[in-house]
Amino acid sequence: MSASTARANVASTSWRGGGGGGRRDRDAQSRARERRRQRRVPREKCKCGVAKDTAYDASVVQAAKQRAEETTKKYAKSFYLASLLMTSGRDVAYALYAWCRELDELVDGSSSAAVDETERALDGVLDRLRQIFKRQIPKESTYVDLAMFDAVPQLNGLGVEPFADMVEGMRMDARRKQFETFADVELYAYRVA
Repeated sequence: MSASTARANVASTSWRGGGGGGRRDRDAQSRARERRRQRRVPREKCKCGVAKDTAYDASVVQAAKQRAEETTKKYAKSFYLASLLMTSGRDVAYALYAWCRELDELVDGSSSAAVDETERALDGVLDRLRQIFKRQIPKESTYVDLAMFDAVPQLNGLGVEPFADMVEGMRMDARRKQFETFADVELYAYRVA
């Protein structure tokens, strides 16, 4: 029997399911195991620089990034179209936009009677944000938190402070107080506008 005939017999046996599986079946099983293993990448191997003690689900973060893009596309059409010209950094821009939008909706959607509830929600946003900047995935993450988690390493050293300031500006917005001085207006403008 020639070598090519032997290869043909092995190939036909393994694809028909007869002959107890062949090298190709084992290779396919090995590839399937590898794909399953890669879906849950240990944090110590993750490009995101997260803690080593628990698993990081790259597919969940990818879905969050996709949803951030969809949010940007839906609510910031001009910005989204302009972002298509970017050669890199789109995911970061989408994450930042979605984070700002979620924060704004949290405050704008609240009534003046629900200020305490809004303040608690802003406290939660701030807590999760601080965890994200410490490279920890918050336990109660929103899609925006996960998109931001992925974006933070690409912010080129930008710290949590500007984001925390924005949360505090939203807190000012939720309280709906009148500004007493021009300095109050400047502070609000820095934080939110």
